[in-house]
Amino acid sequence: MALFRRKNVPLLGIDISSTSIKLLELAMVGGRYRVESYAVEPLPPNSVSEKNITDAQLVGEAIERAVRKSGARARCRLRGGGLLRHHQDHLDAGRLG
Repeated sequence: MALFRRKNVPLLGIDISSTSIKLLELAMVGGRYRVESYAVEPLPPNSVSEKNITDAQLVGEAIERAVRKSGARARCRLRGGGLLRHHQDHLDAGRLG
């Protein structure tokens, strides 16, 4: 029954390096993933240092710019550094549980 089928929700993959944010949106099409959108957004100097985020606000803003630039349909309701804090809370909860 189509009424109870799971909606095809796009997935966002985000790679944070010391110099840029890379965003990839994937959708399931015919049992396979397809790239729907992609963006690269530069990061301000020193916002990520040695694989550690040193300025969550700047990194969060760069993620928002990448989402807008890509035209991705998937959305996150958190803003700026809140996105990163929310994500870290879920990672920490997963380690504890």
